[in-house]
Amino acid sequence: MSQFRSLTSHLPEYTTKIIDITKVLDQRYPTLKISQALEDFLTNFSKNLQSYLTGLLTNIVNFVSLIMSVIFLGFILTPFILYYFMVDAHKIRRSLIGLFPRHKRKEYLELLRLIDQIVGRFIRGRLLVSLFVGICVTLGLFVMHIDFPLVIGVVAAVADIIPYMGPIIGSIPALIFATTKSIWLVIGVAALFTGTNLVEGIWISPQLMGKEIGLHPVTVLFALIIGGELYGALGVIVSIPVAGVLKALFIHYRRKARRAII
Repeated sequence: MSQFRSLTSHLPEYTTKIIDITKVLDQRYPTLKISQALEDFLTNFSKNLQSYLTGLLTNIVNFVSLIMSVIFLGFILTPFILYYFMVDAHKIRRSLIGLFPRHKRKEYLELLRLIDQIVGRFIRGRLLVSLFVGICVTLGLFVMHIDFPLVIGVVAAVADIIPYMGPIIGSIPALIFATTKSIWLVIGVAALFTGTNLVEGIWISPQLMGKEIGLHPVTVLFALIIGGELYGALGVIVSIPVAGVLKALFIHYRRKARRAII
């Protein structure tokens, strides 16, 4: 929160520095009017970003307050809820199972357990991958003395959920701050995000997501390619859990076929 406040207060300063850098290009290419175009863009970007970050900061405070309220209520209500669940667990379970047709209950329950495990593992794996990206970016920017490393790391971790465009979105703030210092820092930041994205995309995601969901890394890569070709960014997001669910259906009906043969 402290870094978010500092970022919003220093945005005009960074905007001025970047515009001064582009004036050097204007001297060589006066007809392009690079500094004027960049000044208009950064001015609009700065205004919109300040408004967005202010709203985001307010939402973070409200969210933390909400979490604290939920925890407080949880400590009061949870013991009573657990008590009734323990006393009436068999009744609750029987009522839920009763929603399925009698002759299909065992089959459906087995299938739902498989799907539940796969989707839960996917969410856990996705969070771990985003955490990996956020930590790598934060540490790398901290070592390079880039301003607001924690803020940029959080942005990079959240943006990593978005396929393809996520790493680009996460790298933009870091590249802007690096531009105000030196060209070598720009190269270093670009190398940091490129290297992190390559390691995450080629090794971490296939290995971790495949391990969590029970899919081979090659299968994960093919699922990402097919999902992206069919439905774009949304297809890439849902491709891995869909592949896992399809595997669960395949395992379920293969077991069913074996039982029928026996």
